[in-house]
Amino acid sequence: MSDIATDDPAGACEKLYRAACGYAKKRADACKRPGDKLRTLAAFELLRLALKEEGREELMDTIAAGEYGKPFFDVGPDEALTEGGAEKNEKARLYFNISHSGDRVMCVLSPFECGCDVERIKVPLPDSISESHDTHDVLDAGTRNEKTEKTSARDLSVAKRFFTESEAACIEREPDPEDKIKMFTRIWTLKESYIKCDGRGLRAGLDSIEVFEPPKGLTFHELPIDDGYCYSCCIKSAGDKTTLKAESLKVI
Repeated sequence: MSDIATDDPAGACEKLYRAACGYAKKRADACKRPGDKLRTLAAFELLRLALKEEGREELMDTIAAGEYGKPFFDVGPDEALTEGGAEKNEKARLYFNISHSGDRVMCVLSPFECGCDVERIKVPLPDSISESHDTHDVLDAGTRNEKTEKTSARDLSVAKRFFTESEAACIEREPDPEDKIKMFTRIWTLKESYIKCDGRGLRAGLDSIEVFEPPKGLTFHELPIDDGYCYSCCIKSAGDKTTLKAESLKVI
């Protein structure tokens, strides 16, 4: 993951665009808002840095869109990645996914199908806090409490419609409206990571899986970072549960 807060977003965007691969530029050109363009380019730069650490930076030039739009490394059949089509070597297939929200970008690399999601926890901040690079609402105490309760109620309504009953109950059990918002965001990112891992988008259904009791072959990971965001990954493997090595890299 990476914190991409900057005093010069236009300059950072220009620099990232110049260094981006063709696919990343195409995605960035499709963005209508400057902030989305910066986040998109930063996410792909984070991916490049992660690949560089693995000695696989050349894969950036192979990115293509799959059947449902999910990007992947288009390097041909598995046999082309092995010595004589036999045992796997250092060129074994890699899968990836990227996500961004607010001032954060993240990516995941895996030898298995994977998905990731980062979301800002949208709890309104008191007027004593000022964050020049974020989009948090800065409100007086009374207005903040009122908006927090409305946000909490809205999130619970969404959860009851689209989450499983047990997941909605997890949110409802939280005693404080802020904690309800945090739990909703936590479950939402887990759901999103699964949807993106599956590759079919919302066709997979938000209520088609229980994130706290996933079926065999799926592993969820949550990054234990307390910075106002939730970070989640989902990895699909036919074997045992997968492990995750988390790392923060400087993009901007």
